[in-house]
Amino acid sequence: MRSRQLIITLCVGGCALSAAPASAQSIGDDVVLLAQSEAPSGEAGGKAGNGGAGGRDSAGFEETAPHYGFDIDAPDALRSLIERQTSLGKWRTRRGYDRDQFDALLANLRTEVEAICRAEGYFDCVIETGGDASGARVKVTPGKRTTIRGVDVRLEGDIDRHPELRDRLLGEWPMPVGRHYDAAGWESAKRKLLGDLQQNGFLRAEIADSSATVDVQQAAAELHLVVRSGRQLHFGDLEINGLERYPRRLIDGLRPFRDGDAYSYDRVQQFQTNLRDSGYFRNAYVTPDLDALDRDPAATTVSLRLELTEEQVKRATLGAGYGTDAGARLILGLEHRNLFGRGDRMDSGIILEERRQRAFIGVRTPTEPSGHYWAYGARYDRMDVSGERTGTKTIYGGRGKQTGRIDTFVSLAHQDESQAIDLGGGNTAYETARATVVGFSWNYRALDSRIDPREGLSISAQASGAIGGLLTDTSFARLYTRTYYFLPFDRRSPNQAGMLIGKLELGQVFASTTQGIPSTNLFRAGGSQSIRGYDYNTIGVTRGEATVGGRVLGIASVEYQHPVTDAVWGAVFIDAGGAAYSWGDYRLHKSYGIGVRVRTPVGPINLDAAYADAERRWRLQFSVGFLF
Repeated sequence: MRSRQLIITLCVGGCALSAAPASAQSIGDDVVLLAQSEAPSGEAGGKAGNGGAGGRDSAGFEETAPHYGFDIDAPDALRSLIERQTSLGKWRTRRGYDRDQFDALLANLRTEVEAICRAEGYFDCVIETGGDASGARVKVTPGKRTTIRGVDVRLEGDIDRHPELRDRLLGEWPMPVGRHYDAAGWESAKRKLLGDLQQNGFLRAEIADSSATVDVQQAAAELHLVVRSGRQLHFGDLEINGLERYPRRLIDGLRPFRDGDAYSYDRVQQFQTNLRDSGYFRNAYVTPDLDALDRDPAATTVSLRLELTEEQVKRATLGAGYGTDAGARLILGLEHRNLFGRGDRMDSGIILEERRQRAFIGVRTPTEPSGHYWAYGARYDRMDVSGERTGTKTIYGGRGKQTGRIDTFVSLAHQDESQAIDLGGGNTAYETARATVVGFSWNYRALDSRIDPREGLSISAQASGAIGGLLTDTSFARLYTRTYYFLPFDRRSPNQAGMLIGKLELGQVFASTTQGIPSTNLFRAGGSQSIRGYDYNTIGVTRGEATVGGRVLGIASVEYQHPVTDAVWGAVFIDAGGAAYSWGDYRLHKSYGIGVRVRTPVGPINLDAAYADAERRWRLQFSVGFLF
C-alpha cells in the first residue's frame, strides 16, 4: 500500500485553490483531506445481495426480475446505500437494461462506492470489485469512521445586535464535537443555520467561509464556518387587492405580526392561512416582494402583496344528512359576514334531527390585532335520548383569543333546562335545572390538517363551574379534556403507509348531587364518536328506564388505518371506557371492530362495524370527520 498527501481545498470565500491529483474524487465543495491512504482495486467474493422487486423504482423506472447477480460484502448501512445508489444496483432490476452496459457499470463501481463511503465519513476504506456479465462483486472494509474533533462556527454582522438570538442559533448547531461526520449532515447543518437566520429576518445571510478538514489517519474532522448575517429586515407595507365588501380592520386583525416585527416566512404563511380560514375570503394569497430587495440593496423592509377573493356578505344554506347517532338531519342556515357594517359575523340556523333539534344564533366580532375577539348568542336545544327528554335554553357571551396553535375562550352562560325522565311503569319524573356558568376552554391543535389530519396532536381542555344561589340550583365544578394523537408510520409517504390514532377523554363534575345540574354539564358515553358498538348516549347512570348523565367520564381508543387506495382506507380499532355517577360505580365498556374511511374534502366518512362486549352484539355505525 502506498501513502501520499492528498489535499482538496475548494473553500467558499477567498480560499486559495491547491492542485490535486487528477484521480482525486470530489467529496464536497469545502472538504479538505489530509493524509489520505490510497486503496487498491482488485477482485473479491462477497455476500449475496437482495433480489429485485416488481413495480417502479424511486426514479420511476419499471422494475423486473434481476438481470445479474450483485454480491455486496459491507456493513449493513453501506450495503443498503450501495444497492440503492450505485449504477449497478439501480440497473440490476430496471426494464430496458442492455447487457452491453455491464462493463461500463462495473468500471464505475469502485468510484461510486468510494464516494458513498466518504459521504458517510469513511475516508480510509478499502474497496475490492470484480465480476463478469453474470454478476458483480464488491467488498468494502470501511476502516474507522470519522468523528468531529473540533467545531468553529461564527455569526458576524447585524446579528451581534441580537445576542440572545445569536447564542440560541449557535447552541442549536446540529453537528457537535463527538458526532460522526457525514457529508449530508454537514450540508444540512449549514442550510439549517441559514434557514434559521432567514426565518428571523436575516434574508441576506450568506456563507462567508466554510471548510471541513478531515485527518484521514486520525479519523477526525475539523469544521469551520463563518456566516455573515447582513441586516435584519422587517415587515413593511401591505398592498391589498380585492378588498371591497369588508372593512380594512379585518386584515389588520388577522396579521400574525405587527409593523416593525422581524420578517419571517412562516408568519407570511400563517397570515395566508388566517385569511383563508377567516370565512371572509374564498381565496387569499400573500406574496412577499423579495424582488425589491434585489432592486434596492439598502432596503430594510419587506412589503407584502395580498390578492383576495371575497365571499358574499350574506349566505343561506339548506342541507340534509344522516348519522347513526342522531338519525336523519335537515339543516337551515343564514349567515351574515358584515353585521352592522363592522365585519361582525352572525351565524344562525335550525338543525332538525330524529333525536335532537336545535335553533341558534351567534355573533362574533372580527379578530383584533392582539388576537382577541368577542362572541355572544343564544340557542335552544331539545333532545330525546335513552329515556331522557330535555329542553335547554342558553344565552352566553365571552371573549376569546387566537394565538397560533392555541385558542382560548372565557365565557359566562345561563342555562335553563326542563327534564322528563322515564322511570318505568308509565311513570315520568318532570324536573328543572338551571345554572349560571363561568367557563374557560383551552384548545391546542398541531395538526397537518384540521379537516383530515394524518399527523399531529390535538388537546381540548375545559374548566367551568356555578355557585348555588346565583341563578343556579346546584353548585358544581367541572373539568374535562379530550386528546387526539395522529402518528403516521412513514412521514415521507403518508398515503402509502398506515396511521395510528389514539384518543383519550377524561371528565369529572365535583358536586354533592347531579339533581339541579343541566344535563349539558354531565357525562354520557356511547356512539360513533365515543365508544363504538354501543348506541348513542346509552352509557351513564341508570334511573328507572332512562340513562342520564353522570359525574365521571373516561374513554380511551386506539385505531390503526391503512390505505387501500388514496381515497379509501381500512381501519381496525379498540375502544374502552364509560360514564358513571362516581369512579366507584365506573364500569369499563369495551368494543372492537373494523371500518372503512373514505377521504373527502369535508373530512373522512367513517363506516364502522363494532362489537359491543357488554351487549354481545355487533352494530353498524356511520359518521363524518373527527369530534375535536
